[in-house]
Amino acid sequence: MSNTINKNESKLHNEEIIPRSMNGMGILLLNIIFIIAGIAALVYGINLVDYGYDKGILLIIAGISYSFIIGPIMFAGLKVLKPNEALVLTLFGKYYGTLRGEGFFFVNPFVSAINPSSKGTTTGKLGVEQTKVGSAEVTLPARTNKKISLKTMTLNN
Repeated sequence: MSNTINKNESKLHNEEIIPRSMNGMGILLLNIIFIIAGIAALVYGINLVDYGYDKGILLIIAGISYSFIIGPIMFAGLKVLKPNEALVLTLFGKYYGTLRGEGFFFVNPFVSAINPSSKGTTTGKLGVEQTKVGSAEVTLPARTNKKISLKTMTLNN
C-alpha cells in the first residue's frame, strides 16, 4: 500500500498546465472599488458606533479586513506578461501551471513565479552579488528574472 502512495506522490509533470486566469484590468478596478467601499464602510461604521448603534462594529471589522488585509493580498495576483514571455507558477512549492501570452492577468494571489532556467532554482542556493556602498562592500541577494523569455536566439555566423 505504501508503494502506491509513494509512486503517486513522486510523479513528475511532463505536460504543461494552463492555470486559470482572469482579466487583470477588471480585477484591478474591482479591487480598487472594494477597497474604497471598505474605507467608506469603516467611516460609516465609526459614525454608527458614535451614535450608539452596536451594528456599526460589523461595518468597522468588514472595512478594516478588506481595505487593509484582503485588498492588498489581491494585488499580488496581478501578473503582466510581455510578448514572447512565459511565467511558471507554483502554489506552495507544487507546480500550478505556466502562464503564456502577452497581457495583464489575475491568477491565484498565493502562487509564486519561478524561473526554472535560472541558476538559483536548480541548486536551491540563492545567488549573491557584491555591491559597494560608500566605502563598505555589501553582499546582497542576486536579482533573478522570474519570467522566461521565449524569443528565439540568433547566431552571428
